[in-house]
Amino acid sequence: MTIRVSVGLLSGEQRDVEVDPQDAVWVLQLQAGAALGARLQGLVTPEGKVLAPHSKVQESLRDGDAVTMLLSRVPRLHAGCAAFAVVSEHGEALAWGHPQRGGDCSAVQDDLVGILQLSTHSFAFAALRRDGSVVTWGNAGRGGEEVQRLLCSSGSGSQP
Repeated sequence: MTIRVSVGLLSGEQRDVEVDPQDAVWVLQLQAGAALGARLQGLVTPEGKVLAPHSKVQESLRDGDAVTMLLSRVPRLHAGCAAFAVVSEHGEALAWGHPQRGGDCSAVQDDLVGILQLSTHSFAFAALRRDGSVVTWGNAGRGGEEVQRLLCSSGSGSQP
């Protein structure tokens, strides 16, 4: 069973998001951020209560409730062994540093938009986009290879 929560921005834009009441609030935050195309800092109830990310949705919200998103304006910086990447407040990513460790993203730069999450390790970066696709770059033998075909063949993704 899912519940529907109305999530809005201070600008007035809003989306209804369905979530399992057993999920943590951070799951609702990710879904709301994807639905609104925004990176958020947190969710606030009409009473002014900031929802704790690791609490369960059912502890604070009921079907039909409304919450307001607090947007995050701080760019997210990610560091590998010898390379760095940043995701802007608009969801665009840029990398720099050692080219064989993820510092050169020029081959995929046009795809580094709508980024929800970015992960790294010593040799490569992986970016999850709003559309569900994954973009990787860095050392091809150590995680920087194109993964969309692997996601599709395992049944975890859809064809691009």
